[in-house]
Amino acid sequence: MSDMKALIVELRDRTGAGIMACKKALEAADGDIEKAFDALRAKLGKSAEGKASRSATDGKVGIYHEDHSIALVEVRCETDFVSRGEVFQGFADEVAKIAFENKVADTQALLALPMGEATVEDARVELVGRVGENIQISGVHFAEHESAFVKLYSHNDKVSCAVFMDVDNEEVGKDVAMHIVAMQPLAVVPDQIPADIVAREKAIFEEQTKDMGKPELAEKIVAGKLAKYFKEVCLLDQDFVKDTSMTINEYLAKSKARVLSFIRVELS
Repeated sequence: MSDMKALIVELRDRTGAGIMACKKALEAADGDIEKAFDALRAKLGKSAEGKASRSATDGKVGIYHEDHSIALVEVRCETDFVSRGEVFQGFADEVAKIAFENKVADTQALLALPMGEATVEDARVELVGRVGENIQISGVHFAEHESAFVKLYSHNDKVSCAVFMDVDNEEVGKDVAMHIVAMQPLAVVPDQIPADIVAREKAIFEEQTKDMGKPELAEKIVAGKLAKYFKEVCLLDQDFVKDTSMTINEYLAKSKARVLSFIRVELS
């Protein structure tokens, strides 16, 4: 099994094909990597060699949503020329729809799902051959809230945000999503920040005050630093990017709206 894994890694590096495509090719070739390579090269044409090692930093966040649920898929390519093309755009949108319909939030599970007469992974490999670039599906996100409404903002298809709100207000939702894209909060409120992140920040603050010689004062300083940190990284306490005279919480209060959660996706 370990030998097969090593062969899959090597074949993927040489061809740019996905894990499942490499595995199938090796199984069909009884483990002969050269035969498997030739089979994939025949399938992919001139684009078979060297694609996986090439940087895929451009692309599109594919999005598919309805009122209460959404799927966002990170689909990467090498150049803006390809990312703006109709073929690539259509692929990203179709993969997002598949993720939505299957409520998938795992990349490997998404790659194995049917797409046409084959799988998403097969379609990705075929697209590599068509456009001549490294194409990768690097992430997938799915969320749904029966009692909340999805509102969106996307900046050039490269950074996208989905906000779940308790009211169906398009303008407010877009404003908040735009703010999240720009200001990158970690959570809506402190309780939503993962415990490991809070612990790491607290440890840094404790290290900064350990030599004070006054434990009670140091403890208060650490608590103050944590409170300031939460105001900086929590959505509701951030100054609204379109009007810094108010916080996001104050802006939402004007519309009697509440943000339950959000997803921010960036191709970087």
